Amino acid sequence: MRNTINFNSSLTYPSHWITMSLSENPIQFIKLSQSSQEFQDISNLFSKSLQKSSIVIYSIIRIQNLRLWYIFQELQKIIPNNIQHLFHGTASSTHQKLIMYHGFYHSFCPGGLIGDGVYFAVNAHYSNNDPYVLRKTNHRRELFICQVLLGNSSQGGSDVKSPAQGCHSVFHFNNNQNDMFCIFNSYQAYPEYIVQYDYE
Repeated sequence: MRNTINFNSSLTYPSHWITMSLSENPIQFIKLSQSSQEFQDISNLFSKSLQKSSIVIYSIIRIQNLRLWYIFQELQKIIPNNIQHLFHGTASSTHQKLIMYHGFYHSFCPGGLIGDGVYFAVNAHYSNNDPYVLRKTNHRRELFICQVLLGNSSQGGSDVKSPAQGCHSVFHFNNNQNDMFCIFNSYQAYPEYIVQYDYE
């Protein structure tokens, strides 16, 4: 997908991003001000989803990657526009950096419970567990908040290599609700934020 897109066409990006250009600064990492509404909104989303007490949000980094964002936008033209904020963790700082620059790859997330793809949790408390979370120090952890283009979704299984016909993702059903999703086209997910946090 990435190799077939014409990046010479006009690129657009969210209005709250700082000014960018594909030739000069295609990737930027913006530390949000804790007094900003964006920080408060993302912090509230994350804290509610983490389901822990005494949560401290040390920082939220917005990832502005023009190439990944453009591919994500292009996929929205061909996949039903069902986008959710979901959580993803990796215990490897190397993999975290690769995701920030190049997006998600199946090799980072080998086959598992609902299929051979890239996994995202509905709630941060699931990703907060080992071996998913990155531990920067004994008291600082990091997780991604991602926009994930789920399209139509079907129930997954351990031997699933691709979603059912007419579907674009699979889900895991647990206690009468979906607790995780898996996609098979890694560009259906955009790594939007990295949250550094701790709790008691």
